[in-house]
Amino acid sequence: RAGELMDCLKKEDLIGKTINDLFPDAVENLSVIATFKDIINTGNSYKFPRNEYLANNEKVIRDNLAFKISDNQIAVIFDDVTKKAKLEEKLQNEYQRLENIIEFLPDPTFVIDKEKKVVAWNKAIEEITNLPKEKVLGKGNNIYSIPFWGEPRQVLIDIIMDNDEKIFKKYDQIKKINDCLTAETYLPNIYNGKGMYAWLRASPLFNNKGKIIGAIESIRDITNQKTSEKKLIESEEKYRMVVDNSREGIIIAQDGVVKW
Repeated sequence: RAGELMDCLKKEDLIGKTINDLFPDAVENLSVIATFKDIINTGNSYKFPRNEYLANNEKVIRDNLAFKISDNQIAVIFDDVTKKAKLEEKLQNEYQRLENIIEFLPDPTFVIDKEKKVVAWNKAIEEITNLPKEKVLGKGNNIYSIPFWGEPRQVLIDIIMDNDEKIFKKYDQIKKINDCLTAETYLPNIYNGKGMYAWLRASPLFNNKGKIIGAIESIRDITNQKTSEKKLIESEEKYRMVVDNSREGIIIAQDGVVKW
């Protein structure tokens, strides 16, 4: 009955028909007949390529599995996977959209799955590490840390995955807001060993059931900001030294507030 509904054919229209009747193109393309003979001879089952056809003016997608049931008989199961295929296509489109967004983010960004294997490594991170995505995608063992530290080690994103707060000690000004972590650190191996000061942000990725399925980390170059802050501090220290060692009485005020 299910087969009749799927193919819009009645049982009486099929019983007694030959393979050539059911597969008119099999005379020219002998692959179907050859496959059936192989199933009879070897006993191996065979899954045909997923196919599409129209039934009641609607597109139906199905998987077809053939297997031996006796010395001269084969059964073929037709499985309607239309809803499943449409869902898979939707998920694939969403994944591709997310991948495109990550790829063109201005900040160097990478993503790992729950096994801590790299699943995204965007263009910006390729540029600062000189490491193409082809060499890191699908790989684990903290490979994502090597371009920054010269060795595999735990980094900010690992706190998300491992919940290991010992890693906190490796970073300056680390903060945790809800599920998101931010920190500052110096990355010595970036730009071919030139190094850079970086602001880091790591967040978990959840599935629709609220379970962590991975994590994402972005890196922002704050070297210029840190350099300016350092110069300002040095300038203030020199200025303070001059004032403190002056033989004249000096009062420094700013916005109506005495500074020195």
